[in-house]
Amino acid sequence: MMKSEKFAVFDVDDTLLGFKSLFDFARFYCRQVRPDIEFELWHGELQALAQKKGRSAANQAFYRLFEGCSVEVMNDLIRRWSDAYISQGLPVVSSSYQALLEHQSRAERVLFLSGSARIFLQPIADALGVTDLICTDLQVDQGRLTGATLGPAVIGEGKCTQLQRFIQDNELMAMLGTGYGDHASDAFFMQALGKGVVVGNDPLLMSLAEQCHWQIFPALPHTLISEFSRRVS
Repeated sequence: MMKSEKFAVFDVDDTLLGFKSLFDFARFYCRQVRPDIEFELWHGELQALAQKKGRSAANQAFYRLFEGCSVEVMNDLIRRWSDAYISQGLPVVSSSYQALLEHQSRAERVLFLSGSARIFLQPIADALGVTDLICTDLQVDQGRLTGATLGPAVIGEGKCTQLQRFIQDNELMAMLGTGYGDHASDAFFMQALGKGVVVGNDPLLMSLAEQCHWQIFPALPHTLISEFSRRVS
């Protein structure tokens, strides 16, 4: 029996977070582990790949940066990286963060849906009181990251496919869901739900907002939040 339970689905980078967690961690990783890699050059090459072959291909290529890194070292780096944000302040999109708090205040289920990796997002989700994550899991062999992911990229149609599976497994009604996204690739999953909220001014999403009577949130300003101790269970 389907549950008449409202829920909210947030893309994370640039929709809820006021920065791209993937690339922010990659910059930190290069400084700490791979000083032989010029981050800006590497980043530019990934952007070119995304333009040529699509965001899914670039997402898969992104994770090859960590090939050979031990899980122990990676976990330590992620702890140090996330602790810095939790102690100094996490930049979030003010309007989206307020919406997150409102959903939580009504005891509605909140889900993060992202092409970012679980190991990056988990500490942020924990701090924000979000327990449901659909994101990328990384392949490990003998205690080291292989540079590959488990399953296809959670990007574009991949997000929609994974979300539909989550909805079915949890016996939710898609029409009771609200989707938050900032990029054209988020349109797939947002249209699968009853309501969408566009963050920023992506042309395709703006057009959909007009057609579907969706809300539009500004991408700025950002808010720094640091009082996490009350939110972590």
